[in-house]
Amino acid sequence: MRPWRPADESVVRNIRAYYGIKHFPPGIMLVSTGKRLRVVSEEAYELAKRLKGVVGLGVYAAKKFGENYYLSIEGSQIFGDHIENRVIEVTWEEAEQWMRGAPIQREGRSLGILSWLGWGECI
Repeated sequence: MRPWRPADESVVRNIRAYYGIKHFPPGIMLVSTGKRLRVVSEEAYELAKRLKGVVGLGVYAAKKFGENYYLSIEGSQIFGDHIENRVIEVTWEEAEQWMRGAPIQREGRSLGILSWLGWGECI
């Protein structure tokens, strides 16, 4: 048995609703490998189905925590132009602080995509 399979439609709906993604970038699909999701081109997926011994497929894009999937840095870059919800705009100074490990101070606690940085949390 392959360690990957196409993501269930319920998972795709969850990600679309959580991040406000109306359409995925053309020619890609999500592949499930347990609690992780990977992004792969439709052509690569079809080729991997025909080949024997393919273990890894695609780019790691998200991981399930509780009921939601949180995007990896790669996932936030792949879907970035298509995400409408949960985007937190940060200044250059805030980005530098966050990259050094300091929290970003904002009113109210929130999780989201830090603009042009990837996934993060504001406290």
